[in-house]
This record gives sequence, structure tokens and C-alpha cells, in this order.
Amino acid sequence: MRYANIIAKAWEQTQKMPKTMWFAFVPSFIGVLVFVVQISWQVWLYMGEFGQIETEFSWATVKHFWDIAVNNSLIFWIILGVIIGLLFTLILPAWITGVVVTGVKDTAERGQEGPIRVYMVAGWRSFVRIFKGNAALGAFKITTILLWSMTAYRYLHDTAIMNHFWTLLFIWLTVAMVVSFFTFFYPQFIVYQGEKTYSAIRSSMSLVFVHFEPVMFMMLMMLLVHVRILLNALMIFIVPMVLFGVFSFGAYTITTILGVLVALGLMVATAYITALVEVFQANVWLRVWYKLEVRNKVVVSTAA
Repeated sequence: MRYANIIAKAWEQTQKMPKTMWFAFVPSFIGVLVFVVQISWQVWLYMGEFGQIETEFSWATVKHFWDIAVNNSLIFWIILGVIIGLLFTLILPAWITGVVVTGVKDTAERGQEGPIRVYMVAGWRSFVRIFKGNAALGAFKITTILLWSMTAYRYLHDTAIMNHFWTLLFIWLTVAMVVSFFTFFYPQFIVYQGEKTYSAIRSSMSLVFVHFEPVMFMMLMMLLVHVRILLNALMIFIVPMVLFGVFSFGAYTITTILGVLVALGLMVATAYITALVEVFQANVWLRVWYKLEVRNKVVVSTAA
């Protein structure tokens, strides 16, 4: 398998798919926004828990913003925003995956990007199966582990359980990486071969097990181009710091406006790169999946 050639051709095809990439941008932006809100809330609670700010001040600030929302009739819009955030975080990723994976295959076959609306309709056909797969494997996602472990540490940091916390977290992360590695191709089996959820997961595990070395090597190469991971890690610290910093200067100041613009700019940049990487990844793994499936059929026919 010519790994460098696969990556080069995948990047070339990604540049031919601007409509698919921009389609993925909006949910990526909302996903980044929800993630930043979650992390900012955790950082705020940590600051109160560990004495960086007074707990009374922390909750007084929350109450202050709540009063502003109530007095300005913003409750409806806040609830609507929460619902949209949950929708984009929990439900739509399965559809986005179906749309992107379908679009990548169609573009590879046609040589040019087709109508995005066709991909959107096709994405719904695999939505339920991919959603079930995401739900079944949700406990092994890095974001899930990060948020749950931060919450657990905040509540349990002064208890006897902390003697085993890092060991349990290490085990959880190790299991998550193994599960994610072996189930990586299940969306391809769902979209390209029409398999059901658990059949696709089993097919992915079998394919990766038989072709462990090339899949591992390609994943190591892809780590070099996963800019999204680095940016998301930076977002954990940069955006909350920017937000907390600018609000400490009071409202309606130039510093506040600049700080909010910087935070929004960081989130937009992260969302754009996330969408770009998602389409690029789908292009890479389509080619890898196809080559491994062809090789797998040869192995099976030879063994028979």
C-alpha cells in the first residue's frame, strides 16, 4: 500500500469538495461552541472548587447573568440554543458522517463533486444505523472521557477513591483507544455495503484485525495531519481564558469586544479546520478501506 500516494490523492479530492466541506462547517462550528461552553463551565467550577475564585462570587455571577436573561426575556432563546446545541452534538453528527462518507465515494467515482442535496438525502438512509453505532461506542470517545473525568475529579478529589482515579482513567483511555481503533471502519461498511450497525462493527473489527499493520501505520501517518486535535486541545485553555479575562474588565468596553472577537475567531478557525479534516479523513479512509477490502477478498478466496 502506497501510503503517501493515498494521502496525496485524498487531499487532491478534498479540494474538489467545497460544498461538502462547507456543509460540514456549520455543525462543526456549533459543536466547537458547545464544547467550549462545556469546558468553560468546568473551568469555572474548578476555579470555585479550588479557591481561585470565591464560590459565592462564582454563583453570584451566574445569578447575575440569569437575572439579565430573565429581565430581557431571553429564557426562550437560551432554551432554544440549548436544544440546538444538543441536536448538533448528539444527533446530527451521525447524519453528517453519512453525508460526508457518501459524498466522498460519489466524488471519487464521478471525478467531481455532485449536488450536496443528493448527499444529504443519502445521508438520512444510513442515519439510524450510524447513530446507533455512535451511541454504542459513545463511552469510548475522548471528549466523553475528558468531560466525565473532569467532573469526577472535581467531586472526588479529596476522597479515598482518588488513590485509584488515575489508574482507572488510564485503563479507560487504553480500552477506548483499542475499541476506537478496531471499530474505525464501521461507517464505511454501513454506507458502502448497507450493513446493519452491529454487523458493520463486527466487519470493521475483522478487517482491522486481519490488516492490523497497514491500518496502524496509516493512522500514525494521519496523526501528523490531525491539526484539529492540537487546536481542540488549545481551545480548552485559550477560549475560557479569553472569556474569563475580558469579562473581568466589565461590560461594553473595547477590551471586552476585542476579547469576544478573538474567541469567536478562534472557534471559527477551529470549526473550519475540523470540517476540512473530516472531509480529508473520509477521502483517506475510503481509499484505505477499498484497498483492504480488495486484499481481504483475495485472502479469503485463496484460503478457500
